[in-house]
Amino acid sequence: MTHQTNLQDKIKLRLDESKLSIRNLERLAGLKRSAVSNILEGKSKSPSLNTLRAIANVLHCSLSDLLEESELETTIQLHSGLDVTQNHLNLPVKLPLLHETMDIVDICFKKIEYNPNIEQFWHCVKRVYSYTLGSGDDKIDVKFAEWLVNSIVPASQCDIARARV
Repeated sequence: MTHQTNLQDKIKLRLDESKLSIRNLERLAGLKRSAVSNILEGKSKSPSLNTLRAIANVLHCSLSDLLEESELETTIQLHSGLDVTQNHLNLPVKLPLLHETMDIVDICFKKIEYNPNIEQFWHCVKRVYSYTLGSGDDKIDVKFAEWLVNSIVPASQCDIARARV
């Protein structure tokens, strides 16, 4: 199952549970008309983190409830992103640590007022999570997360965000 299909299924399930229509979800989340339906139909391949956050808020769930994959129950394949020739790493899943990693990466993006797409977000989560597991103490290095987030944001965006502070 792909990230997109899993996301679609989770949104559909939450919609059914909440008894909301797609249109009402879009309205309550402050999204453009068809934003949610485009995700559900696969037309929107990389919904923004702000869009997903708004959907999660209305559906009374966390961002990680929408984004976590079914494979998280046992193991996930995480690519370190340090070297394109590197093989995928088969790392154990520690759900509390993974959720904390997602929250910290989300905060790092908010600090610089940058709205990443889902690939950028997952790239950072994977790198920070694998780095943390490699450190051996399961303590997230926030400075590393901040550096990583800043390194993927286009320079022009960083300059704009820093000018606002």
